[in-house]
Amino acid sequence: MTRKQAMVATVTLLLLMGSGIGHVWSNFEMTQKGYNISQLKNEEMRQMDINRKLRLELAVLKSPQNLEAMAKKLGLKQPTPEQIIVLQ
Repeated sequence: MTRKQAMVATVTLLLLMGSGIGHVWSNFEMTQKGYNISQLKNEEMRQMDINRKLRLELAVLKSPQNLEAMAKKLGLKQPTPEQIIVLQ
């Protein structure tokens, strides 16, 4: 084997190794991205569930029945006509 042939074989071997390493690295990156996407989707679902629960709680707290019950617990009552002042 001549020096030129050894050099060509070495370069070819290095290119093949680099190509293999690149292929393995890209597969590893794709797998990591897949895991990240999965985690983000799970987090999105969790946040959407929290959002839904908070919206429901807000609707309950804003409901007239709930507000009236809370006012009664605090000892509040309907104002008399003399207590009502209309601003213009």
